[in-house]
Amino acid sequence: MRTAHSVVLAALAAGCASAKSSPTPTLAARYTVVPNLVYLRVGDWEGRLDLYLPEPRGPATPTLVWIHGGGWTRSCAVAWVHREAPQHGLGTATVVVSGISAGGHLALETAFVDAELPATCPGSRTPPPTAVVSWFGPTDVEAAIAGPHTIDQVLPWFDGVVDPAATARAVSPIHQVRPGLPPVLLLHGTRDDLVPYAHSVALHDALDRVDVPNRLVTLDGGHGDFDDATWVRAWDEVWQFLDSLPAR
Repeated sequence: MRTAHSVVLAALAAGCASAKSSPTPTLAARYTVVPNLVYLRVGDWEGRLDLYLPEPRGPATPTLVWIHGGGWTRSCAVAWVHREAPQHGLGTATVVVSGISAGGHLALETAFVDAELPATCPGSRTPPPTAVVSWFGPTDVEAAIAGPHTIDQVLPWFDGVVDPAATARAVSPIHQVRPGLPPVLLLHGTRDDLVPYAHSVALHDALDRVDVPNRLVTLDGGHGDFDDATWVRAWDEVWQFLDSLPAR
C-alpha cells in the first residue's frame, strides 16, 4: 500500500529556470498545511518552508523534503526537519529529499556532501537522507559555468567568487560520488536544452561504478517540458522507487 508522506516544501533562493509544471499527483490522505515557517535566519534573510502534514501520521510516516529553487541552504532545511520533528509530528526514520532543476542539484548535495552543518545553521549534524530523487538537476556545476554547455542561470551563483572553477567543482555531485551513498533516482529528458541529459547519465554511471543503488529514468522531452503521459510515467517511476526502499 502506498504510504502518505509528510511533505516539507523548502522555498530557497531562485536558481535554474522554472520547468513546466507537472500534473499534480493524487494524494490519498487529508493534509493540514502550515505555511511560511522560518527554518533559517542569516542577517535580514529568512529561509522559509511550508509543511503538508497528513492525517493521521506518526513516527513511522515518511517525510519528503521538496526543494523547488536554488541556493546553498538545503542542509539547514533538513536539519530543521529533525530538530522540529517532535513539535510537528514529523517522521524522521525515512526522509527523502527531492527537487526539480536547481532543486534537484540541491537534493543531491544534501545527501552527497560529507561535512558539518554551516555555522549559520542551528543544531548538530543530522543523519543522511534515506534516498534522493533528482528531476533533471545539474550534476557537474563546473561544466555548467564554462564550456559548450554553460547554464546562464548558474553564473550569478559565482559572482565575486575568487576561484569559480574550484568552488563549482566542490559543489558538483559528480565529484562527490563514493560508496555508501543513499539510493538515487534520476529523471531527465533527452532533449533538455538547459541542463543536458548527459549530466544525469554521467552521475548514473559514476554511482554504478561504486555500487550505489540508483536508477536513471530517461524521459522524452526537454527541461520539464513533457506531455501528460510522460509526467504520469515519471511519477509512476518515483512511486515504484519509493516503494522499493527498505522499511524502517
